[in-house]
Amino acid sequence: MQRFDHRRIARHATTQSGKLSVMKHIRAASGLALVSAFAMGAFLLAGCGGAAEEDSSADDVSTESVRDEAEDAPADQDAVVDGAIDGSDIDWATVDLTTIDWENIDMSTVDFAATEGNPTVSELGEDTLALIQQRFADEVAAGGGDAGSGVATLTIGGDVWEFEGFVCAFGYRNTESDVFSFSSNAFGTLDDGTRTQLQANIWDETGSDSLTGPDTDHEITFNDIDNFDDPAVKWLMTGTELTIDSTRVSVEGATFRDLSTGEEQGGSFVGDCGPGSRF
Repeated sequence: MQRFDHRRIARHATTQSGKLSVMKHIRAASGLALVSAFAMGAFLLAGCGGAAEEDSSADDVSTESVRDEAEDAPADQDAVVDGAIDGSDIDWATVDLTTIDWENIDMSTVDFAATEGNPTVSELGEDTLALIQQRFADEVAAGGGDAGSGVATLTIGGDVWEFEGFVCAFGYRNTESDVFSFSSNAFGTLDDGTRTQLQANIWDETGSDSLTGPDTDHEITFNDIDNFDDPAVKWLMTGTELTIDSTRVSVEGATFRDLSTGEEQGGSFVGDCGPGSRF
């Protein structure tokens, strides 16, 4: 069994297909965007394609312009939140991410779901990514609520991986999406140092914000986020519903497919949504 130290992985930044791998749509967890997961949500879904090339110059918003707007804003407008730069009005899908003052931006105003297709995300340096990841880790530490242990265990065939720092977002409001009714994320490191990302997500594109039923899609991904061309792990589970009971997320008797080889293996998953989760 491989056990991942969340104190160690919280210091790492992750990239995924040239995209921020900060939990898709789960912004409160090193990566509850984040599902804004970098969730990313954000939590962010694990993928293998590169960021699309597109001209984003017309809509780019620099940190300087944000500061200028803050200075020119009327007194009754909150251009700055808690002493940090407010990014609410930034078009995060097209802004040049290298111009953002990541040290001082209000992280709660960053739409990490929108950064997934931003072509400039691949230009962020390792130090910047580490800073973003650390700021999310700080947000997780400041979280709380009725959270569980944050431990998750994934079993595929005869292999078992255990994670710490598993965080979740429940409902459209918390995933900051009109598609994801649930999103979750954990980062890990294999024995050889390869960084990985685990995510479990539920889609409901009907607007009902449901966690179960025929209109929902359920997925678990487990990916190497260091090497997209020749990944050490690249597993996907679909077709079996996740069971959610309070802070506990689980699935039994599921089929996982190795997206690199096409091999299929039986498996299971159980995770307890930890501090930083949004309920």
